[in-house]
Amino acid sequence: PIPCVPWQSQLWTLAVTQFKDEELQAEPEKRRVYERKVDHNGQSHGVGRRKTSVARVWMRPHAAAAPAQSGLMPSSYGKITVNGKPLTDYFQQLPSLVGSVLLPLEQTKTVGHYDVDVNVYGGGMSGQAGAAILGISRALVAQDPELQPALRKSGCLTRDPRMVERKKFGQKKARKNFQWVKR
Repeated sequence: PIPCVPWQSQLWTLAVTQFKDEELQAEPEKRRVYERKVDHNGQSHGVGRRKTSVARVWMRPHAAAAPAQSGLMPSSYGKITVNGKPLTDYFQQLPSLVGSVLLPLEQTKTVGHYDVDVNVYGGGMSGQAGAAILGISRALVAQDPELQPALRKSGCLTRDPRMVERKKFGQKKARKNFQWVKR
């Protein structure tokens, strides 16, 4: 709303320009700066959670160089174990989860560069896979902070807050009621 009186319009333009100047001089947003957090063995750690599952992930750079660019990867490169078993054996009931667990490594093009040990407990297979994704992503950021934007963009660093809703008394389940009887 621009005032009709000339002196009010001058005050109005003065206030608007002053506000714009203050806005330009304001400090840029402070973003969280990630530091490289690695122990004396070169090992990083990350914890991921999903539903009621918790995954603790330890990641260390593989001793050998990165694998060749051919599609086939030697089995010695980048071993991923979940609770002491190879990744494909642990998630053999749901093979689609194997690809989703590898998502952070694929997004950052680091498949085969790290040996990953995942200790996961609680929940079911889907929740455990989601927890492993978040744990691997956090361990990757601890290993190399420059990977954070790529992981953030792909959604691997976002904790999924959805949980099972509690059952209410006087109802059959969380939302479902008992069958209603008119008389």
